Amino acid sequence: LARGESRGPLHGFPQAPKDIMPAAGMVTTRGSPIFAGQVSATDAAVFERMRASGALFIGRSNSPEFGLGGHTYNPVYGTTRNAFDPQRSAGGGSSGGAGVAVALRMLPVADGSDMMGSLRTPSAFNNVYGLRTSMGCVPHGPTDEVFFQQFSVAGPMARNIPDLAMLLSVQAGFDARLPL
Repeated sequence: LARGESRGPLHGFPQAPKDIMPAAGMVTTRGSPIFAGQVSATDAAVFERMRASGALFIGRSNSPEFGLGGHTYNPVYGTTRNAFDPQRSAGGGSSGGAGVAVALRMLPVADGSDMMGSLRTPSAFNNVYGLRTSMGCVPHGPTDEVFFQQFSVAGPMARNIPDLAMLLSVQAGFDARLPL
């Protein structure tokens, strides 16, 4: 940065991609003991874009098993609690860990995904913003999981609207590998 070189809008941002989609070199459990210890060889399309824009992946954010459920807990990593009251839920769905991490300022922004409220509910429960994009706005999923891409969309989470828009600008756009 001192030399005037930047990899993009997320240059140097710590990120903890959701433990639902693959992140190269990182364990991807999908919240299930079936996949505990499985290290991914490739990135999901949205994670490729985040890395290319300068994000530094430092860990994963917690999700319910297979991204399904009314609360964010799984048998691998346990329960994610609400950012402001640990006696309460972090919100239903797969983006609970991401919502808490943004609310607690562990991450400046975070990726989310939404099938039945998995991005919107944790955002609301943890007092941050989450945007459920329309189908096709953000390439979603690995290229070999086309079936699931028709049910869910990817989108950004942030503490304010400008940061939400900045992350969306990195995430959004056509990807010919993903037909939907």
